[in-house]
Amino acid sequence: MAWFDHWRWLLFPKVSKFALCATFDETGVTQATDRTAIHIGWNQVTEIYGYKKDCFSVDQLRIEILAPGKNILCVEDEQSFAEAEKLIALHLPDSLPDWHQKLVSSPAFELTWTQIYPVSSHVP
Repeated sequence: MAWFDHWRWLLFPKVSKFALCATFDETGVTQATDRTAIHIGWNQVTEIYGYKKDCFSVDQLRIEILAPGKNILCVEDEQSFAEAEKLIALHLPDSLPDWHQKLVSSPAFELTWTQIYPVSSHVP
């Protein structure tokens, strides 16, 4: 019954006990597991990209926050995703305005990279 085990794994994948969770606050962004934590201060952020990820039957909004030697991924299912829009605009005023709405309105099931920060290198 190896085929059954294979399909069971595809339908019910194991949830990693090392799941990532990003949190946003006045100092920056932190992503932690039960083993490690990565923190990127607002003054360290070099780039932020947003995109929709095709998750088979639905799309998921994601943002990647980059700093030298660091990368944090935040997905819309996390509670902190709503805070991200406010805090990015507050601490990175050169960021793309209304980036969340642009991601939501991008074509379904297509990977559409959107440069959120810095906007100066953003090509219209």
